Amino acid sequence: MFVNSKKIAKIIEGIAPIKTAESWDNVGFQIGNKHLEIDRVMVALEVTQDVITEAISKNIDLIVTHHPLIFSKLKQLTTDDPVQNMVMDLIKHNINLYVAHTNLDASKKGTNYYLSNLLGLKRIEALDEKTLSSYYKLSVFVPEDSAEMLREVLFNYGSGILGNYDHASFNTKGTGTFRPLEGSNPSIGERDQESQVNEIKIEVVVKGSILDTVVEKMVNSHPYETVAYDVIKLENLEENYSIGLTGYLNQGMSLDDLAKDVKEKFGIDQLKLVRSNDKKIRKVALCSGAGSDYITLASQMGCKCLITGDIKYHEAQLAKQLDLNIVDAGHFETENIYTTFLKEFLSNRCKEKGYDIKIIESESIQNPFEYK
Repeated sequence: MFVNSKKIAKIIEGIAPIKTAESWDNVGFQIGNKHLEIDRVMVALEVTQDVITEAISKNIDLIVTHHPLIFSKLKQLTTDDPVQNMVMDLIKHNINLYVAHTNLDASKKGTNYYLSNLLGLKRIEALDEKTLSSYYKLSVFVPEDSAEMLREVLFNYGSGILGNYDHASFNTKGTGTFRPLEGSNPSIGERDQESQVNEIKIEVVVKGSILDTVVEKMVNSHPYETVAYDVIKLENLEENYSIGLTGYLNQGMSLDDLAKDVKEKFGIDQLKLVRSNDKKIRKVALCSGAGSDYITLASQMGCKCLITGDIKYHEAQLAKQLDLNIVDAGHFETENIYTTFLKEFLSNRCKEKGYDIKIIESESIQNPFEYK
């Protein structure tokens, strides 16, 4: 089956929508033509010159990375700048680049949930929960012979979408009663006389961002002079996400035992610790990559340890002042470990869809740090 980069992006965005990326981030397509047919995809933590050389040698059409190659606007393209030089190399060899960064960190199939599963965390919750969208249920009563028309209006303006389904509604038959009073201009019935009409109650889900538009279009299209409808906020359908997570270990552990467990589960040889106390640790906070921004919040939420990477000196001192232990497992170590899972996930989804495509994991990525 014909496959282009756009189809691969759709699979990724099914678990990591672009709209959940942080405002400062740069995700999605960065280089290439997403409509051209592709045969080979390579997953990597980031683009380096070694990764590009590998991609060229293996006839790769699309590279999927976690770290963006292009973070800010490029005002020129020269070989003097390493990023600009890599951009030109990718273009020269017709290699597309797609990035899933903080949107993948926030995904329930992303980096942080993957790490939490490795550690066996229980009762997982958001560390810094953000609401992407609120949803509402719109119910409207309409004469039976106008119900199909009104449903189409509701659907055409974006209501009735549930997950991977659209045109979703619930319809109930009933009898509407009303009596037009002086000053009314009824489309059905006579003034001062009670009327009974066969009606349909249409119920649809509407995203909060388009609610006002949907209601306006519905009212303007409705045959009644005065429209009977109600709107109810749905708490169960809010789209919430969080890059950081909290969770509970199966049993209380010392900082040393937790560090040993992290090294074993993440497959790393060494890490850094901030030892703020010697209490048993049960509730932990977790943020892959660089999570120092969560030190204060993790402490406020009752976490006894933050597992992350890239902790600086003054941040470590802040953690000690807040009585929060830290396991700094490294930026590279807490993110590169995920690429194998992403490669397998994409391979399985492509197989399910009948996509004849090869997906591999880069063998060229290296930690820029060496430990002596």
